[in-house]
Amino acid sequence: MKNIEKNRFVILAVFILIAIALGAWSFLTDTPPEVNVASNVASIIAGLFIIPMVYKIAKEATDSVEAGLFSAALSIAIPLFDWRTVGHLQHTIAIGLFFLTLLLFVLLKQIGDWKKIIVVPLIFAFVHVYSVILIPLFGLYFLFAKLEDKKPGKNELIFAGISSLFIFLIFVFFTASPAFFAIAQQYIGTHYFTIAAENFTLVKAFALVGMIPIYIGFLGAYFGLKMKKKIALLTLSTICVFFVAMAVNVLAVVLGLPYFTIALAIMGSFAYKELKRGLEISRLKKFEKQIAIIVFTLVILFGILHWMLI
Repeated sequence: MKNIEKNRFVILAVFILIAIALGAWSFLTDTPPEVNVASNVASIIAGLFIIPMVYKIAKEATDSVEAGLFSAALSIAIPLFDWRTVGHLQHTIAIGLFFLTLLLFVLLKQIGDWKKIIVVPLIFAFVHVYSVILIPLFGLYFLFAKLEDKKPGKNELIFAGISSLFIFLIFVFFTASPAFFAIAQQYIGTHYFTIAAENFTLVKAFALVGMIPIYIGFLGAYFGLKMKKKIALLTLSTICVFFVAMAVNVLAVVLGLPYFTIALAIMGSFAYKELKRGLEISRLKKFEKQIAIIVFTLVILFGILHWMLI
């Protein structure tokens, strides 16, 4: 709808204000053990950039401003961290850099030159070890693209190859060490480094984060793959890699779940676009605006409810 497209930045600003309010609520009701005002405020601010990035990726995926805003609405109430998580600011920045890398990868055709954006995944590699996940993610994306007869662009291949190489080298020479591998081996053996050590399960984690992005996201994945969109393949690769990493206890569920759920929120844009298409050929077409308002409102309200209950 033209009104939504015209006021998209105002709508995004409202989403961000809601996210700020939810962040303040979680801080007041779940005060962290160590109160570092600067770090806590910075964590909330860093998390706000996720919303416009989700909007942009979803908009590029569906060529629809409204579908992009729908994904952004789904992402508002996705918890990016727990106040008891050590280094929650670093984790939040890492999530932002991860999805910024995906966004730039999506926009490579428009940007034209991979050298202009290669610095982003490299910064990500120095910020957080989770940058290593980009290596299997790109590999899976190219496999999916081949299976769907979608030929990757030259810039995509170079960007993914150089990023993966430098991320691997940074991990080996700066992040990894004999002590790191010794500790990792011990922790993986006892599942200490996973949330399973706290009697957590993926099912409980899904319940905490809110089921709406997950259900809508999987439905959107079906429509996205049906449309054979390359962005759908990239997002599906993200979902698969993080799900497997959490399921086999390589990543802590509480730390890996934001990536997984945000990717599903992006997939939700395909489901919304399909809903809009269905409305346009139905008798409810004249109520299209009212239905859109109801859908957005319910998504946000259910997200807020989950946020207050976790």
